[in-house]
Amino acid sequence: MRAVATSMGLSYDRLVLSAEADYDERGPKAISRSVPIGFQGMRLHLDVVTVHCLENGVVHSQKDWERLLSASEHFCVVAQTLLGGFTGEAEEGKPGPSREAQPGALTTTMKVWHDEDAAREMLRSKLGPKAVGLPLADF
Repeated sequence: MRAVATSMGLSYDRLVLSAEADYDERGPKAISRSVPIGFQGMRLHLDVVTVHCLENGVVHSQKDWERLLSASEHFCVVAQTLLGGFTGEAEEGKPGPSREAQPGALTTTMKVWHDEDAAREMLRSKLGPKAVGLPLADF
C-alpha cells in the first residue's frame, strides 16, 4: 500500500492492516451439508496514522484517502484473487474446478487517525502490550 500511496503523492506515518473472516467448521468436517466449505466472508480493516504528517503541514482530503483505498484494493493480489474467483489446474494441464467470486465475500474499510492519543490507543488495542510507551514512529 505504501507504494500505491507514494505513486499518488500521499504520505502517512503508520498503517495497520487487520483481517476478520467468517468460518463455520461444520462445512469442512462434513457435519452439515448446508454449510459451505471455506470462509463465508472476509473483512479487511486499514488504520492509517497521519499524526506526524499533520504536524509537518501535510494534509490530505477524505477524497484522497478514498482514492488510496480504491487503488489499494485494485492492486492487492489477495483481494483480486478473492473478488475475481480462480481456476484450479488438474493433471496434464487440463483446467480444474473453477470458483466464482462470491458477492460481498470481501469488504474493506479504512479509518484515518489524525489525533496522536487516539492513534496510540488504536495501536495498543491492535498490537498489544508491546505498543505501550513507544513513539508512533516506532510502531
